[in-house]
Amino acid sequence: MEIEQLQLWARWLELQRDRAMALLELEEEESTQVRKRRRPRRREVWVTQWLTRRPLYGQYEQLL
Repeated sequence: MEIEQLQLWARWLELQRDRAMALLELEEEESTQVRKRRRPRRREVWVTQWLTRRPLYGQYEQLL
């Protein structure tokens, strides 16, 4: 009887370990997705274009 209880206890511990590992994997996957979303956007292209057109189409140049 005692051996059966120990086997049941061991099986329960294995299940708990498997659940914990699955949760850790899910959390890790979610954190990597969050990191991917938080990447800074490359805005240099449109900012640079805007700044290069400013001397031609800016308010100061239009007034003068």
